[in-house]
Amino acid sequence: MFGSLRQRLTLLGAALSLFCAAAPQAAPVRIAVIAFALPSDNAAIAEATKKALSALFSERGIELVFCTFESFETEVTSGRADIILGTAGHIRRLPDYCLRPVATIVKPPAVNPNRNEGTAIVVRRDRSDLMTLGDLRGTILAANNPLGFTGYQIAMSEIARFDIDPDSFFRKTISPPTPVSL
Repeated sequence: MFGSLRQRLTLLGAALSLFCAAAPQAAPVRIAVIAFALPSDNAAIAEATKKALSALFSERGIELVFCTFESFETEVTSGRADIILGTAGHIRRLPDYCLRPVATIVKPPAVNPNRNEGTAIVVRRDRSDLMTLGDLRGTILAANNPLGFTGYQIAMSEIARFDIDPDSFFRKTISPPTPVSL
């Protein structure tokens, strides 16, 4: 419908070149890349984006900055990033910074970006006392990242729908450290 990823990135680059023309010529175009939950293709997507845009910014160059969830927000809110590559959910968390999605990456078998991801809360089979969401109150939650959209935020919004404070619902939340580079 909108052409190949390369064509869309070229169009994006052309538009960005108009907006970035006033930026200092010595500063490279800075692309902030959020650390998606693994496994992911974000390193390959970031490199393909850099390659597609490099001809348009040959004088400035392009710098890829791989970020944790926290440092990604700092890149966005400080205005240091010229382009950002992140999850749709994480971008939607930052509405006060005039972010506008310009491209969505899809690939088989997940070709509908509105139906590609979801959240599941899984309990051990022998825990017959944990049958409903309410039964989980006071337990320990293991999540991929407390700032992750599909791995955490969606589940917390479901808890909040019942007028329950998601920050105090679980006794403790544990998560692995977010990778900085992939």
